Amino acid sequence: MTLHADALAWTLIHFCWQAAAIALVHGAVDRSLSGISSRARYGLALAAMLAMVGAAIVTLVHQEMLARVAALSAIIPIAGQGVALADMAMDAGAGFRQVSAWFPTNGALLFWLDMAWLAGVSLQSVRAIGGWIVLRRLVGAADMVVPVALSAMADGLCARMNLRPVALRLSRQVSGPFVMGLFRSVVVVPLSALAALSPDQLEAVLAHELAHVRRADYFWNLLQTLVETLFFFHPAIWWIGRRLREEREHCCDDLALAACGNPLAFATALCTLEAARSPGLALALDGHRPASALRRRVAHILGEAVPAPHRAASLLLAGIAALGLCAVSVLPHARASIVQPARAKTVQIRPVAIAGTATIATDASRTEAAGPAAPEPLAVTTATDPASVDPVPLTPSTPQAPRAESYEEAMLQAGYAGEMRALPSLEQDGVTPDYLRTILALGLGAPNAKQLRILWSNGARAADLETFRAVGAAPSTLYDFVGYSLFGVTPALITGMREAGFDGIPPGRLVKLAKVGVTPAYAAAARRARPDIDLRQLIGQRMDENDRERAASDGAGGG
Repeated sequence: MTLHADALAWTLIHFCWQAAAIALVHGAVDRSLSGISSRARYGLALAAMLAMVGAAIVTLVHQEMLARVAALSAIIPIAGQGVALADMAMDAGAGFRQVSAWFPTNGALLFWLDMAWLAGVSLQSVRAIGGWIVLRRLVGAADMVVPVALSAMADGLCARMNLRPVALRLSRQVSGPFVMGLFRSVVVVPLSALAALSPDQLEAVLAHELAHVRRADYFWNLLQTLVETLFFFHPAIWWIGRRLREEREHCCDDLALAACGNPLAFATALCTLEAARSPGLALALDGHRPASALRRRVAHILGEAVPAPHRAASLLLAGIAALGLCAVSVLPHARASIVQPARAKTVQIRPVAIAGTATIATDASRTEAAGPAAPEPLAVTTATDPASVDPVPLTPSTPQAPRAESYEEAMLQAGYAGEMRALPSLEQDGVTPDYLRTILALGLGAPNAKQLRILWSNGARAADLETFRAVGAAPSTLYDFVGYSLFGVTPALITGMREAGFDGIPPGRLVKLAKVGVTPAYAAAARRARPDIDLRQLIGQRMDENDRERAASDGAGGG
């Protein structure tokens, strides 16, 4: 699984508590401001939904940056270039691992989380696109010829509401009016409404639909549908979406009353249309809701106290938000426990006299030696397998070094000057303070945590430097030594390239040769085919062949 897919999965995980927290804040603010207008409530709900989207975008960008920089940490700078990039990559890489440790998951679980999200988005997209297709067909099948009186009524309302004339159509297939279109809006009116509604009621209904056009609700509803499709899994999104639709209708009701000024006719028109509505058809653009929402609309139109909505969803959402906030509150403690260096294990050692000197014998390695019995065993801290390091000769008069209380202190005493937060992972990988001392003794510079880990994992030792010096291609910097270890530059490669006619290759080019897969046999064949080929052309030729092989492999896999 790629780091980019991991970033998406982590964004979805973090969105769970982020959306719950935003919804909780919105609910508290909305309940505390009981006397504000429907337009202000709609703005609050819209701001909450946009805040959720913004939180998801910021989280995705942040996780993507962490993933990219963590991936860059695998690229070791060659010939002293890119020191700042390497340090930044190491810092971000360590942070990415620590953040990932907050949640008990792994790559397979993140992969299936992404797959489940994609499946849900696909189903929601099919549903939304299917509804849009149905509406388009209803508009296409509607009659474009409308009565002159209805057209004149709509033109008068457009003039009063500062709108350009809007197209009207009549339909026998719908039971309620709706608006379709973003730039060329069309108002579809059910044919049954002409007979069921009085002129005042019909004018109020038309004013309501034209209010949707004036407010560009078609666009905002499309945006809302997109958000609900992407974040279908979160109840906070659907709760905020329901609030948006209810307040959108209230806002349009207010505009319709301002244009018509007959609340009683408008309320009775809504009840009449609702009674004639087809129960199986929900025209998604005018926010038709169940009977409870209709009662709140009627009460709002008549200026009565609006009954409070059902509180079960709010309580459920508050519970989810509380759980999310509790989970977030323990993250700093979890992170502290992750980055806190583990205590190094203590083993018993005893000095054993051998030919006038003393060596360290450990209980773990079970080293036996002849000589007089030692004094009381000394407790010395170590974080490595004693059998994996060379014994350190000590004379009886040598003063004892201060006892290290932890792996962190032992590494600092050994000369570690890298990132402190990388020490737990170095300890877990088995990098020892004695190994750090051997690397520092080479005189090539102080390694950072990433370089130290690479040298340790690839088995680089001090004796390797002498081997490279013997063939005349010793690394002159720590970056070169790390590159040799990482990409497999060996004395055999150097000798073979010299026999193939490529002598005096600098360390950086040796690393590049090994990285792209140039072998002595390949170099000899290339020199026979092109006697004048130089080192740069040889590397470029091999890179082109790698690209062609990769393209052929991808094509075969796709076929």
